[in-house]
Amino acid sequence: MGAASYNFEIEQGSTFGRTLTFKQPNGTVMDLTGYGIRGQIRRHLNSSDITVPFNLTIIDPPTLGQVAWSLTSVQAAAIKSGQYVYDIELYQAGTPEYVYRCMEGKITVSREVTR
Repeated sequence: MGAASYNFEIEQGSTFGRTLTFKQPNGTVMDLTGYGIRGQIRRHLNSSDITVPFNLTIIDPPTLGQVAWSLTSVQAAAIKSGQYVYDIELYQAGTPEYVYRCMEGKITVSREVTR
């Protein structure tokens, strides 16, 4: 099972928020109990710099499979307009650590006029 591909637009200087619901391949909601979540936005795949870390939180109760994904208006204002790539990973601590890249795609940041 590969990562789902979704493209988003972020308006520079505006609050960004989405609620994501994670599902199993059979369509049932994924229980996120015991998982952590992380993600990054970068200018391009080979970029060594993280453009901005975004806020990911597993919504309580984790049995609903929902994650809140957000950027504050200050975080969004700090991103230059243009196109970026992102991905999101679910992980479980352990030996070895279990990591599942669940989402990836492109983010287009539109330029803010009012600043």
